Amino acid sequence: MSDKTTEDGLEQKKEFRENPHFLQDCQLFNSEHDSELFRLAFENANIGMCLVDLKGNLFKVNAEMANIFGFTTQELERMNVNDIAHPDFKEVSIRFIKNASDGSESHVIFEKQYIHKNGNPVICIVTSSAVCNTNNKPMYFISHVQDITERKSAERKLYEQNMELRRVNAEKDKFFSIIAHDLRSPFNAIVGLSDILVGQIKEKDYDGIEEYADIIMKSSHKAMDLLKNLMEWTQSQTGRMKYNPAPFDLALSINQVELLFSEIARRKLITIQKFLPSNIPVNADQSMISTVLRNLISNAIKFTGHGGTITISVFPDPDGLKVSVRDSGVGMSNERVKTIFQLDESYSTPGTENETGSGLGLILSKDLIDKHGGKLWVESKIGEGSIFSFSIPQI
Repeated sequence: MSDKTTEDGLEQKKEFRENPHFLQDCQLFNSEHDSELFRLAFENANIGMCLVDLKGNLFKVNAEMANIFGFTTQELERMNVNDIAHPDFKEVSIRFIKNASDGSESHVIFEKQYIHKNGNPVICIVTSSAVCNTNNKPMYFISHVQDITERKSAERKLYEQNMELRRVNAEKDKFFSIIAHDLRSPFNAIVGLSDILVGQIKEKDYDGIEEYADIIMKSSHKAMDLLKNLMEWTQSQTGRMKYNPAPFDLALSINQVELLFSEIARRKLITIQKFLPSNIPVNADQSMISTVLRNLISNAIKFTGHGGTITISVFPDPDGLKVSVRDSGVGMSNERVKTIFQLDESYSTPGTENETGSGLGLILSKDLIDKHGGKLWVESKIGEGSIFSFSIPQI
């Protein structure tokens, strides 16, 4: 604040204090009695009130105004309106003072953010009017200031809760869709083929029963994998899945999970390569990491054709370790990559042998890696395969 502004403000404050008829002289009131009524109303109002000169200096404030901003009335009466304004909102008052001075605006209502004495933001609704002389020239401004910080906070929380409800509803719809469609498919196969199998055995007709039994076994594994993901995802979303980090050997876990899929990979003539140190100490939740590895390897096999290759690698990372599962499969478009971890947008495409899935495994995997403070991402191009990678802390 310049010396000139300070001098002007102090001069007007002095005139106000030393001349009891100041307001009456400014022709705001017709009598000393009216002036006294205004003073009492001004000082006892339960809304912030202030008088501001043409340079933005506060030369009279009431107790509620001081209470809103945490200063004393004496402190505020030595300040300019922009001394308490948030930097992004300083232009609001300057613009009104300029418009009022040139006669283009005499009354305004605006929302403005200020800074409390303790440094916290204060959001207010301000109503300002220019007080003019007989020549219709502004002499000063009178403003009413209402603190709406709590209301704005409540509105923001309500908005966040609304967005969370939308997300939950989207997840619920997806959840029911998975149950209705993706579980029904394998169980239809299991029930239908079991009936045929039982009938043929009763008639001692054994032609094709080995094929039926194989389909029943695959459908059962598919249903079991989906049920596992549904159960773990539900536990994760409801906070019932406990994160229990402990030291373990990541290389051993990768080898164990890869072994589970060795027969499925063999049937599709898929080669699984691993580039791992002999021992990889990490501090993480072993059960969660195994679930992530299971989903990523299963997904890679699903979208890799006969004779393809899957490569599992572990690299040092600035945040710990980076684990990647690369496949030589069908790949994905950029649009698909953007939505692959969104439950409300997620969908599953058939694998290279029309394998089906829910898309839930990748979403669950992202949730589990998020619990570790890591990240899960994908790089992919159509026809060139995909690379799913995640990072986790290392001991």
